[in-house]
Amino acid sequence: MASRVPDGRTWYVAGTGFDGPATLVTTQLPEEQVEDYVKEVIDGPNAILKPGTNIGIRLDFVGSHADAVKETARESVSRTLKDYGLIPGAAGNLSLELSVSQKDTGETIEFRNLFGGLGGDARGLLTVKEIKLECKAVLSSGGEQLWAPPAQKMRMREIYGIITLPDKDTNLTDYLYKQLWDRVPSFAAGVGVPRYLAKTANGVVALPGVSLLQASGPMTQKPGQKRKGLASSATLCLDSTT
Repeated sequence: MASRVPDGRTWYVAGTGFDGPATLVTTQLPEEQVEDYVKEVIDGPNAILKPGTNIGIRLDFVGSHADAVKETARESVSRTLKDYGLIPGAAGNLSLELSVSQKDTGETIEFRNLFGGLGGDARGLLTVKEIKLECKAVLSSGGEQLWAPPAQKMRMREIYGIITLPDKDTNLTDYLYKQLWDRVPSFAAGVGVPRYLAKTANGVVALPGVSLLQASGPMTQKPGQKRKGLASSATLCLDSTT
């Protein structure tokens, strides 16, 4: 929890672990280095992503219903990029690749046909091989990866209850696989690329960014940097208005 007091500084409490003691920390926010960070990302000579940048979209979908959702996914991610002030297309200064691959989990799901068998009649059992979808997004330039959020996994286990197949559709496996693939456009729409990116001597920096309010003081995260040992840390989002 963080709050400001009349002295203009920000005070917050941060723990040193799940069972460690809490520390009261005071700091000036935004920190001086953050103001320099924002200026370098937005106005610096090495800015590579900002409103008006052309982004080439590449889709690498592999699976039973990959082709059926490609265009909808492309439209979804294009709308998101336009909302950010970016210009999506077949090619651009940067490339955003969305990959979705279908994998077998090695498990099966059993369903009972309510009208195909009674009681313990084995003819009423339907077995479906479970699959999952592994979804990734990578923003790159000339083959160099600039930004990539954590991969997402979609599984069929979220489907419960009674399932009614559409008329003339008697293939339960195909129906369930299609239902899973139909969630891919939502993944594409939710790809939250940074608003700004710049190459600096310290690597690639981005906005919006995140500062972690730790017991040792605020620490600005770099794109793709993992958060280790931060169970009791708070986060502060930094954008171009900070």
